[in-house]
Amino acid sequence: MMLKQYIEAIEKSNIVSKTDTAGIITFVNDEFCKISGYTKEELIGKDHNIVRHPDVAASKFKLLWDTIQNKETYKATVKNLAKDGSIFYVNTTVTPILDENNNIVEYIAIRYDVTKEIMLQEELEEKQKMIFWQSRLASLGQMLANIAHQWRQPLTELSLTTFNMKKSSLNHENENVLKFYNESKNIIKNMSNTIDDFTNFFIYKIV
Repeated sequence: MMLKQYIEAIEKSNIVSKTDTAGIITFVNDEFCKISGYTKEELIGKDHNIVRHPDVAASKFKLLWDTIQNKETYKATVKNLAKDGSIFYVNTTVTPILDENNNIVEYIAIRYDVTKEIMLQEELEEKQKMIFWQSRLASLGQMLANIAHQWRQPLTELSLTTFNMKKSSLNHENENVLKFYNESKNIIKNMSNTIDDFTNFFIYKIV
């Protein structure tokens, strides 16, 4: 009688399923149906791939089977997919049930829902990543401002020097100097535009 009460208490407070030795579901409790969105009729006779999320690597399922077939208990937090396409996470313990000859007769899996905890953790991690990149972008922005300042100062001086060259050449009607002046002016303009374009691109990416 007490054993029955223990079993009922476990079933009411946890997500429970049983499979045969081939991994085919033979029993699910109401909590399993509630979190997965499937009915008992839809689950029994299927394997647990019915709730498997495609993100979960096949190597994890191999580890699961290697562990329980070795008559050991497997524990992990598993990402699953409900019938409606929503994601849920469960802390899972899968235990092989042995007969009097120490042979595996079935597996029982007891899970509890940790979806809220995992989602909160992922949200916090995402915020931390955003804060990190915002800090990096701010540092890059400051570095770019310094580069732009250092770039424009010699450009201004160079522009003034070429202007003086032009002014001096006018007195001697030196066409070559005028030609070099115009070429230098275009180069300076292009260099200035380059730093402006890069700055504007960087600001646009941040925004």
